[in-house]
Amino acid sequence: MVQQSRFKYQKIQNDFDSYVKNCYGFKTEEERLKVRKAFEFALQAHSGMTRYSDEPYINHSFEVAKIVTRVMGLGTKSAIAALLHDVIDKTEYDIEDIERHFGSKIANIIIGLQKIKESDFFSNHSQASKLREILLSISDDIRVILVKLADRLHNIRTIEFVSYEKQQKTINEILKVYAPLAHRLGLYNIKTELEDLCLKANNPEIYNQITNKLKDNKRERLQFINRFIQPVRKELEQNQIDFTLKSRSKSIYSIYKKMQTKKIGFEEVYDLFAVRIIFKCPKEEKENTTAIKIGKIVSAIYSEKEDRRRDWLYNTKDTGYQALHLTVLSTEGKWVE
Repeated sequence: MVQQSRFKYQKIQNDFDSYVKNCYGFKTEEERLKVRKAFEFALQAHSGMTRYSDEPYINHSFEVAKIVTRVMGLGTKSAIAALLHDVIDKTEYDIEDIERHFGSKIANIIIGLQKIKESDFFSNHSQASKLREILLSISDDIRVILVKLADRLHNIRTIEFVSYEKQQKTINEILKVYAPLAHRLGLYNIKTELEDLCLKANNPEIYNQITNKLKDNKRERLQFINRFIQPVRKELEQNQIDFTLKSRSKSIYSIYKKMQTKKIGFEEVYDLFAVRIIFKCPKEEKENTTAIKIGKIVSAIYSEKEDRRRDWLYNTKDTGYQALHLTVLSTEGKWVE
C-alpha cells in the first residue's frame, strides 16, 4: 500500500515536471520557479491527504491548474492560485502564510475563493441568475471565478467517488450557476463539458443512448457535413471572402434538453449539426457588412428557417459575442445551424 502511494506521488511529480517545462503560459524561468514553489508548498500542505477517489489530494490541485492554463489559457498567477486554492480550507495554513510566501495578489484570489465557499447564498437565494450575479460581484478579480470554474469542472469529472447526496448538490449548482456562468464568460467548451458530465452522472442511461447514437452515425454525419459545406465554400471563395469553416454536432446535454422540452426522440432533433464560418474582414468593409453578406450567400443556397434567425451583430451579447445565427434546410432534408 505504501509502495502504491509512493508510485502515485512519483507519477504526479513527473507529470508536474513535464507540465511546468512545456506549458506555454509560463514564459520565463522565473515564472516556472514560482509555479514549482506553489506546487511544492501545496504538496507539503496536503501531505498524507487523499480525495474520495483515494488519489493524493495534490492531484486535484494540479488538475485544476492544468485546466486554467491548458483549457482557459491563463498564466502564472492563475496556476499558482489553482495549486493553492484548497490550502487554507483543508490544512493548517492561513491566508497570512499564503501572502507571505506568494504575495498579496495570490492571497486576494484565494480570499475570493474562500468567500464563495463560506457564503450561504446557495441556500439563501433561489434564483440562479441572482446567484451568478453574486458570484461575479464577489471579487474584483475575474481569476477567482475562472479558478472556481476549473475546480467545479474537475469535481464533476470525478463525481462518481462521492455520495449520492453530494453528487446531487454539485450537479444542481453546476447546472443552475456554473455552466450558465461559463457560457456568459464565453467558455463554451467548459460549459458543454460541465453539462454533459452532469447528465452522465444524473442519467447515465440516457447519456449512453445519445452517445452511442452519435457514435453510430459519426461517419455518416461527417460525410453529410462535407456535402453540405461544398457549395457554401465554393460561393465564399468566388466572393473572395477570407474564411475558415468549422463543423460540430450539438452537445449531448443540448440534445437531451431538446428531447425533453419538445417531447421527441433523438431522430426528431432537427438541428444536430452546426457549421461555423469565421471570416477575416476586408480593410475597406465593416465586419457586420461582411457577416450579412455571408448570411445572404448561405440563404441563397439553402432555405432558411426564419423563426430560428438570431442576430447578435448589432445587438451584441453582454459577453461581447457577435454573430449571425441561421438555421437552414439542406437539400437532403436535414436542418443545419
